[in-house]
Amino acid sequence: MSAIAELVQELAAYERAPDEVTVTLEHFTKVASVKNLYGGLFVAEVERKIVGFALYYVRYSTWKGQAMYLEDILSPILK
Repeated sequence: MSAIAELVQELAAYERAPDEVTVTLEHFTKVASVKNLYGGLFVAEVERKIVGFALYYVRYSTWKGQAMYLEDILSPILK
């Protein structure tokens, strides 16, 4: 989870908003231990090192029903 937290900080720095990040490593660690039916993340690894991730979540709309949203794809490799 520390790699995920680092990638989030890198994204915030790239977006020139490092002070906007309020999520903590402790939060990521806590949430990762809970089975969540409404979202999750995929990680990209190179030589067993996390180099990126994609965060997704499911939302419901009264008119449209269930939809899955891709929040971020983060990877220094994509720069």
